[in-house]
Amino acid sequence: MTCDEVDGRRDDYADGSLSEGEFQEVELHLSTCAACREQERRLRLILAEARALPRELSPSRDLWAGVAQRIEAGRRGRATWWLGLAAAAVLVGAVSVSLLRRSDPVPVSVSAPGPVTVPVSRVSLPREGTTLGAAEQEYERAANELLAALQDRRQSLSPQTLANVESNLAVIDQALTEVRAALGRDPGNKDLTRMLVSAHRKKVDTLRRVVRLSTSL
Repeated sequence: MTCDEVDGRRDDYADGSLSEGEFQEVELHLSTCAACREQERRLRLILAEARALPRELSPSRDLWAGVAQRIEAGRRGRATWWLGLAAAAVLVGAVSVSLLRRSDPVPVSVSAPGPVTVPVSRVSLPREGTTLGAAEQEYERAANELLAALQDRRQSLSPQTLANVESNLAVIDQALTEVRAALGRDPGNKDLTRMLVSAHRKKVDTLRRVVRLSTSL
């Protein structure tokens, strides 16, 4: 496995979501590559700091400003770029964690809620190797399907939870806008491309969690 291949799997490796085969390949590469090992160590430090954040975390535009600064600073070196990418992952991950921790159950209604438009498990994501433009279209389609499913379950969630959903999705959409703008200034930057795809994935993951939450209440 090459350094670039490890770069594309670093978040999943840190999350423990790789398949056993991929996990072993990354482990083997890290055992022989000091540069990748150092980047992985820094990523884990940032994730550890994120886990230490207060439980009642409410992400704001100010958090993204710090990520944007890391993007610009990252032009000076690859290692700094990985700090920026990790910060973006922490930002969107914090949105999801905050949303779920703030979601309060509501009393069960006498009338049963309407069916979910699209089962969460059937929402497909772009395949590996898809072009960036096509991948963005696929992620947006998946997000729209999940938003439609959430719309069908609105009565299952409290007004406060719905407000949190809208607020947190706005943070993610702002992050996507900022990364697209940076990518427009530097269209060949692979790290920015990975950041854009990662933000799309986090948005879809957040929506999936909310839809699952709404069906469990």
